[in-house]
This record gives sequence, C-alpha cells and structure tokens, in this order.
Amino acid sequence: MQRRAAAAYAVFFLVLTIGAYVVVGTQYAAANNARASLWGIIILSGLTAATMVGMAYLPVRG
Repeated sequence: MQRRAAAAYAVFFLVLTIGAYVVVGTQYAAANNARASLWGIIILSGLTAATMVGMAYLPVRG
C-alpha cells in the first residue's frame, strides 16, 4: 500500500511541478513580448522624431 501511495504522490508532484513550469514559462514569454513591443515603440518614436526635426530644417521653396 505504501508503494501505491508513494507512486500516487510522485505523480501528483510531477503534475504540479510541470503545471507550475508551464505557467511560469508563459508569464516570462508574455513579459518578454511586452518588453520587445515597448522597445519597438521607442525605436519607431525616435525615428519619427528625428525625421520630423530633419524635415523642419529643409529649405522652403517659394
């Protein structure tokens, strides 16, 4: 009976451990995606600002 209980405990422990690993991995992936998106927004904003400042100093025709 103790072997069955130990086996059941081991299976239960593995299920909990794998579930926790999957949940934590999903959270890290979401955080990395958010961080990458933020960097993309920062880079595009910087390029847009540089373009607008550069266009402001173009010569005026007319």
